[in-house]
Amino acid sequence: RIPGAAQLAALALYVKAKKTEPDVEIERINIVSADAVLVDGEKKEEVLSRTDSDLERRVLEQVWTSFEHIREWGSLVRIEERIEEIIEEELDKIKATGQTKFADDGIAKQSSVVSYSGDQESWEQVKGRLLDQVRELAEEALHQNDPIEEMFAGEVEKSVQLLDLFVADYDVVVTNPPYLGSDKMGSDLKKFVKDNYIGNRDLYTSFIQRCIELVGKDKYVSMVTMETFMYLYSSRKLRPHILQETYLTEATHIMNRDEGYMNVCFSIRKDSSDSKPPSRFNRLVNTDKKVDGLIDIIKKNRVGTKNENTYIIKQESFEELNRTPFVYWFGDSILSLFDQYDLLGDVATVKKGMGTGDDSKFVRKWWEVGNEELDKNYHRFQKSGTNAMYYDLAEDYVYWEQNGRAIKEHPKSNVRSESYYDKSGLNFRGFGSYFVAREHLKGMLFDANTVFIYNDNAHTDLLLLAILNSSISRYIMEGINPSPKFQVGDGKQLPIYSEINRKEDIKSLTEQAIDSQKEASSLVEN
Repeated sequence: RIPGAAQLAALALYVKAKKTEPDVEIERINIVSADAVLVDGEKKEEVLSRTDSDLERRVLEQVWTSFEHIREWGSLVRIEERIEEIIEEELDKIKATGQTKFADDGIAKQSSVVSYSGDQESWEQVKGRLLDQVRELAEEALHQNDPIEEMFAGEVEKSVQLLDLFVADYDVVVTNPPYLGSDKMGSDLKKFVKDNYIGNRDLYTSFIQRCIELVGKDKYVSMVTMETFMYLYSSRKLRPHILQETYLTEATHIMNRDEGYMNVCFSIRKDSSDSKPPSRFNRLVNTDKKVDGLIDIIKKNRVGTKNENTYIIKQESFEELNRTPFVYWFGDSILSLFDQYDLLGDVATVKKGMGTGDDSKFVRKWWEVGNEELDKNYHRFQKSGTNAMYYDLAEDYVYWEQNGRAIKEHPKSNVRSESYYDKSGLNFRGFGSYFVAREHLKGMLFDANTVFIYNDNAHTDLLLLAILNSSISRYIMEGINPSPKFQVGDGKQLPIYSEINRKEDIKSLTEQAIDSQKEASSLVEN
């Protein structure tokens, strides 16, 4: 299937070129499928024995080593790094003798010693000639009459062509990379991407990093991918890398991830300078007519007409946020709040709750437990909860006899933040696409999908609760993490409007909201 795809791609490029320029002569189309198979044994030794120098032999041996899993790893293999190390090592050895340099026919041999009195050749000349020699070595093997030998030589040639492609610096890389979550990877692939790439929870994030490596300075990468790398916790190390190594020239956010896989297309320029121009983000997630919407945006951008679906943002603004989510749609007015005000993590303690290790064993609804057990051996347990704001009836109770001894002894449990189990405060649910905050009662335990907020100030609690349930806080939280699982770190970086402390009517309104929700909840509990 892979060779067939390569052939079709080559044909498509050939036809396109001929259509544009019918008289053009196309000697070679550089499309190589990463499916080479190199076997060890006598054939390998025969090829290696035909090399003219230790350097050539070491390069071919490295090809064998690096391409062992090439069918599975493809262009994620970073063979060029090791090849350059080998060449540098050989250069150092030759220079150390003070007798030889690179001659016109390649690496100097004892039969063609050249002194250093002449001009030294450039690194690219040396590397290019070396690759030509290795390629010629593979092509010569094709002239053998034995079909098996020819097949083997063909695999060697394909590998050398791949090596040639990997070591180049490209002006442009354009791709729609493969998608595969780490939970579905084979053990070898999973270990490989984890050991080699900071974007490793999905193959497509590894390919973003790899494509950046393949282009030269001030050159471009254009990709269409999922949107999740812009905000998911698993890509928290990849985003700073993108911001530091590249300039995000333009992106179009086509749809949210629940609508399809290819959600965003973007172009980035390799640029590690400190000062970069503003980036342009186009947003189409709120329209069903994607093509018409994009055409309209492009037309307006070209003539400089203001467009509500285009956001001009300096990418450094993302660095002010914890884990640097690419929340371009916030605009400068909201992004400035993170600098202007204290964050929730600055004014309160934010903690994640415990995992029992087996909820089916340790957690019960209140009606499943006898009254004599409630609040004795079983304590009220705030799980993620409902969409209710201000107060959410915790219907669950957790088995906490002898201060949770049975849970603590369970091998899969994680009893976090225990010192806060007897305190009152606030909480917000960790699981759910709709962000809500609630009052947290004294003595109520909380689980891993609930985030507890403590500041030891009841007056501030009421004001904080009003802020957390405001539309602007919900907009920020759901922007920072559009996934259905809010993290402790998301809550810590929420801007808190301190001036609200002067507004006594907010405190009164919050108390009324809590009382109303408790009254509604009492109907359920009874």
